[in-house]
Amino acid sequence: MADWGGAIKLNRTGKPRFICAGDTALNDKNPLRTGQAIESAHVFCRVGSGSVRCHSRESKHGFVLDRRSYRFF
Repeated sequence: MADWGGAIKLNRTGKPRFICAGDTALNDKNPLRTGQAIESAHVFCRVGSGSVRCHSRESKHGFVLDRRSYRFF
């Protein structure tokens, strides 16, 4: 089943945007803990205290999420 707005796409260029994604995009087997980071291709994400920040190393665009809000940059 796919839902709109349940995922964010971050390309090498351009700003992030919400996309339609199914549950196949989920992977809860190894969640990151506060202070941990992950990098995949051009995207770098770090888990802070109560939030997650991801950005493209190429475009410098990204997003910050917490349980109540989000911000694209």
